[in-house]
Amino acid sequence: MNEPMTVIWARGQEYGAYVHSPASSIESCTASIDDYYRQDELKYHGTHNEQRGRVQDLNFFVDPESSECSDMVSLPPGCTGSACDYKVEWTLLDGTNDIRFRVTAKVEDGMWSGVGFSPNGQMIGSDAVLGWVDNNGGGAVQDFFLGDKGSNVLADTQQDVEDMVAEYTNGVLSLEFTKNGMTSDDKDVRLSGECVFLLMPDVGGPVNNGQPGYHTDAPKSTQEKICFTPCEEEDPFGDPSASVSVYLTSWLTVMSALFCYFLKQ
Repeated sequence: MNEPMTVIWARGQEYGAYVHSPASSIESCTASIDDYYRQDELKYHGTHNEQRGRVQDLNFFVDPESSECSDMVSLPPGCTGSACDYKVEWTLLDGTNDIRFRVTAKVEDGMWSGVGFSPNGQMIGSDAVLGWVDNNGGGAVQDFFLGDKGSNVLADTQQDVEDMVAEYTNGVLSLEFTKNGMTSDDKDVRLSGECVFLLMPDVGGPVNNGQPGYHTDAPKSTQEKICFTPCEEEDPFGDPSASVSVYLTSWLTVMSALFCYFLKQ
């Protein structure tokens, strides 16, 4: 599955580093089997946060060594896979102001969809990239500026999108394009290094004479601004306090095990 998912992980406890809450018979020196935890056996992982946890939004198809940043929003919020009616994904291409987008929407055949970029969450004055597939199977992806409600939605004279793909398969419209996040076009909303609201036309609208018509339902705005800023590099050494905690826990457990050993002699 080529999309972010939540991964739950756990690992077995190691000899001399047991963590139970509340304490088990091993810690109280009353265990009938002192070597209960043996190698190559699946047993309790313990309660320490170094023994179990979860990783949010992990995509196994994304190279972890890449410095490119990726993210997504979807409708309904938090949906995954085919449960999503609409999804927009993006990747900040390393070393450039270019952003690669992929939009998927469950719309009727011949309808348009896309994504809008708004400084205030409103459609008026926003920038948008819309696309569709016509009855002959031809695809179109274009850059638009959304003026007041009384004016037509016209494609920008300066088209700042490239590498466009538009496909319609099994009731799902898929659009892909690369957009420059910092152009000289006054009709574009700046994205690179900025935070904006995304407008999501999950229902879309009709295409009239090769131009997008009025939307069937008003596009939904993200609740918060989305920031197109470089990802922060994680500390390769992790949280030093966590390492100290594990060391102290292991040391105390070893001392407890030695105490139990001599107590039983």
